[in-house]
Amino acid sequence: MAIYNSVFNYITRTSYAACSEKLQKELEDARQEYEQSDHFFIPEDIKEKTITRDAIVHAIRAGQSASQRPERPQLVDDVYGNAKNLFSILAYMKKGSEIRDFMDEGISDEDLPFERLRTGGKDMFSMRRKEGRKIETLERWNPKDREELSRVQWYMLSPVFHSRQHYKLHDNVVRPFVALNPEEREQHHPTGGGYSNVFITRIHSAHHKFHSIWPSTELELKVAIKELLSPKRADFDKEKGILLDIGNDGHSHPNLVKLLASFEQNRKFYLIFPCANSNLREYWNNRQGPISDKETILWALKQMKGIAEALDKIHNFAVTMPLGVEGGVRIPQDGVKLSVKRGEEKFGRHGDIKPENILWFEHAPGSDSDGQAGILQIADFGLGRFHGRDSRTEPWPHNVVGSPTYEPPECELHCPVSRAYDLWGLGCLYLEFATWILMGNEAIGQFSTCRDRQSSLYPQLTDDHFFTIIRDEFNGQQKAVVREGVTKWVCDLHAHESCSQFLHDLLKLIMDSLLQPDAAHRIESKDLCSKFESFLVKAAEDNYLCASNP
Repeated sequence: MAIYNSVFNYITRTSYAACSEKLQKELEDARQEYEQSDHFFIPEDIKEKTITRDAIVHAIRAGQSASQRPERPQLVDDVYGNAKNLFSILAYMKKGSEIRDFMDEGISDEDLPFERLRTGGKDMFSMRRKEGRKIETLERWNPKDREELSRVQWYMLSPVFHSRQHYKLHDNVVRPFVALNPEEREQHHPTGGGYSNVFITRIHSAHHKFHSIWPSTELELKVAIKELLSPKRADFDKEKGILLDIGNDGHSHPNLVKLLASFEQNRKFYLIFPCANSNLREYWNNRQGPISDKETILWALKQMKGIAEALDKIHNFAVTMPLGVEGGVRIPQDGVKLSVKRGEEKFGRHGDIKPENILWFEHAPGSDSDGQAGILQIADFGLGRFHGRDSRTEPWPHNVVGSPTYEPPECELHCPVSRAYDLWGLGCLYLEFATWILMGNEAIGQFSTCRDRQSSLYPQLTDDHFFTIIRDEFNGQQKAVVREGVTKWVCDLHAHESCSQFLHDLLKLIMDSLLQPDAAHRIESKDLCSKFESFLVKAAEDNYLCASNP
């Protein structure tokens, strides 16, 4: 009988050991490499599938003989509920049975990651709980096993990002990002500016909870990660705060890009946004035009209206810090700093309206997009644009490069800037939009050439501004006028054989209310929204959008 029991116990332990071997192999095979970096993480869905109560039982029993004490009541439930990551680490190391010792010591996932105690002695891998307390169980391990644990623990600790949450990541935490394929890498090159760098990546499908905000049609969600160049937490808190505030239910608008989440790591700050299919410039490029079908023209009208409404949200959002000019507009090439018009310090403005900062998404939840036409969203409002830096701090960086083509005359005239700054840029953008509809994308380049003339700042160069600085013949002071190439181009559009009543109305609105050299004469954003609403009402008429009316 004794021999039978001994054989039975051996077979049972062998069976449990085989289960533990299988678990270790499943975890090892499930490793995902973080963007070709030799750093790995094991996805949450794999742990959920493999770390079952049965797996915990098998691992514990594989390491004990019949004479050893039975596991205490609720041990398996405690491990499953409070120490699944810790057990995963041990199971990966084929030490799953030792979870019992850690649990008896009161150690759970709350104590991860274990930190190395860097004493400078021979034992380089003495380890402590993250708050510094000693781990008696590990004192009985040999240094080689502790070294392996120090490495393997990071496989299990990649975060799961939730909507609108911020994460402080340990320097060694492996981000759950999956590398783009070669075609995507060719399409999405990292970009940089005065305040941030942006790179495109994918978040593993098991490591985000953004599905209700931005559903993924693929296995992993493609996102844009914005790395702020400022090391100051105050700058990050301002940007994150404004993006979260303007994206909440009370202020959110479908034509404003949404912040998904944020994190910090290695003393750097990051913002996570949905990845657009393209920007507006690329959208025009990919759909050469001209556009003659009613559906697309109606879509364009709705998007122009949506952009105006989204800008109105920005313009009527009261900021909590005075709006300094460093973050609001480009510092002109002659180095003279601009000031903010009195009364405008507490209101948001974008500061860089251009086609590259209008993103096109093929799908966006809750949007009023028609079929597969998608939606346009205003992006790049934030630290570098929206609210500036506290004027009491040292300006950073010292030279902010913006988009001179679309900037208003007040930049060169050194007049105080206001929310009207954005309305000029919007007029430039709408005029290019009208050109695309009526003449196609190639004509937008021709329009730029039509505006080319000698720069007033650098006579050896040309610029393609929408205005020209001249001297007033009566008082000799500098003033701005709409560039002759612009007025001629608009006349040609009006005279085009395919120009509809809608395009006539749009061009008149642009010239009468947006491209006004005197900022005081530009329309306010709320009134602009009303104008587009009236266009949309007229669009119900059969001939308004498409019928030729030169």
